[in-house]
Amino acid sequence: STLTTPPIHHLHVYNLRNRMRQKKQKKQRQRQRQRQRVLKSKINDDYGFEDVDYTSSVTTTTADFSADVSFVDKNDDTKTYPIIVDTGSSNLAVAVKQCSTCGVGETDLDLDLDKNYSITVDYGESSESTFWEGYRAETTVSFDDALNGSDVSATVYLAGITETSTGDEAFFSGENNNGIMGLAFSALSEDYCYNDDCDVSSTPILDTLMDDGTIKEAFSVQLCGEPQDMHGFLNLGGYEPTHMKDSLNWTTAEKTSTLGEYGYWLSYMVGVRVADKSVSFSESVVNDYGGALIDTGTTEIMLPSSTLGSSIEDSDTVLKELYDKYDGDMSSTELKEFLEEGECMSRSKLDGLPTLYLELDGMTLSVEHIHY
Repeated sequence: STLTTPPIHHLHVYNLRNRMRQKKQKKQRQRQRQRQRVLKSKINDDYGFEDVDYTSSVTTTTADFSADVSFVDKNDDTKTYPIIVDTGSSNLAVAVKQCSTCGVGETDLDLDLDKNYSITVDYGESSESTFWEGYRAETTVSFDDALNGSDVSATVYLAGITETSTGDEAFFSGENNNGIMGLAFSALSEDYCYNDDCDVSSTPILDTLMDDGTIKEAFSVQLCGEPQDMHGFLNLGGYEPTHMKDSLNWTTAEKTSTLGEYGYWLSYMVGVRVADKSVSFSESVVNDYGGALIDTGTTEIMLPSSTLGSSIEDSDTVLKELYDKYDGDMSSTELKEFLEEGECMSRSKLDGLPTLYLELDGMTLSVEHIHY
């Protein structure tokens, strides 16, 4: 009889892939350390961002983070409303008394609307996206009751919202918001339409405040606490160091690839880890827009299915590693249903879930289970 051995070429391929992956991860870590050194040398407190121009509390709900903003109506009365703080858009808009579809977001604000200039802003890409429509108005906007710094104001053009999406895609939902304040770059701002030409620019509120020297070229949003105890602050012209436990970590803002310039707030992502285990990750997929979107207008962490996985059986994915590294009181069946189907679990049973690490270019965010 002849003794044969099984072929080993599959093992060679596996080892080669492992070496290639390790080499790629090593290059990513080297690039990240290099970027950190650059950031530390280029961006630091010497810019004076720790000397904030204005700080106010942020109102928090289960759906949104809102700041109180005051508007002067056409009768010269000042009215204050909670406005969504949104780093994922750039337009400033508030519901006006003419809006019949604003629902819980309706106001009695009476602005002098110029109906020659109309605007529609969609939040999504489908035909059933959330949206609002309105007309341009000129008014004075102010941020009052400063906790630090001083109150600030500016005369601006903004959109008076006269119609919104309703039902499941309602623009106004929940509570504590009557408008939206986009804090992204001006290239992302939707233009007004005059007759058939929709190219009348809309200047974001931050640009106006910075251009006239009211605030320095910086802002920060601090969102704190767990779901049952949320709170935070909006800082214009910097950040408030007394609200910080440690020094800031910096990452570079990236240009939005579809615009060719700065639009969204994006940070280039180089990897994802569950505890000490790196998972499958494609930089080109995750950074398709130029980087990962940092958006105060949503509460979700979104990852590609190739990284997240759809089942605990999907190797080298977040779900697989969460399942394998869980050290709590859930049974294996409960854990599987929780990870794959989103079954609700008591807080105590979640305590065994590991930390998720999002590796940005220049820093790493550690995310505890209560936040993912």
